[in-house]
Amino acid sequence: MQPCSFSVCHGKDCKSRRSKNLLLKLQEELPKWSIEEGECLGECGMGPNVEAEVDGRMRIFNYVKSKDDLPFTE
Repeated sequence: MQPCSFSVCHGKDCKSRRSKNLLLKLQEELPKWSIEEGECLGECGMGPNVEAEVDGRMRIFNYVKSKDDLPFTE
């Protein structure tokens, strides 16, 4: 099951790793999805981070640079 929405962390460390640019890029690449800014996910050293519900549970994906780093978008 694919999520229809997910969030991109906008904590201090993720912002320094260009999470805002990632958010805009994902919104462009996945126009039918709801993609929002999210709160810090607490995995700051591995950002930018994305949080999504996959198969009924919340998961965090680290070091995300594009939709190719998110297996649930295939």
